[in-house]
Amino acid sequence: MNRYRELNVEHIKTLSEEVREALDNLSECSKLPETDILFNKTILNAVKYNFIVAIQAIIDIYVIILSQELLVRFLTNMENAP
Repeated sequence: MNRYRELNVEHIKTLSEEVREALDNLSECSKLPETDILFNKTILNAVKYNFIVAIQAIIDIYVIILSQELLVRFLTNMENAP
């Protein structure tokens, strides 16, 4: 059963790095005056994009972990079936 528990750690690390980079970018943007963000479409689009990247990477990490857990449960049930 241990063989089923192996997560794609490298993929999760890559996604985590994407989250960190997007959050770093958002942190930099947060230092700008609110009016610069709201009235400059390039900056506003960059902020939106970084939110999307961070959220999507977090969802992808969740899906990897959840699908692995479901696979382990399914295969465990199959091994224990009569």
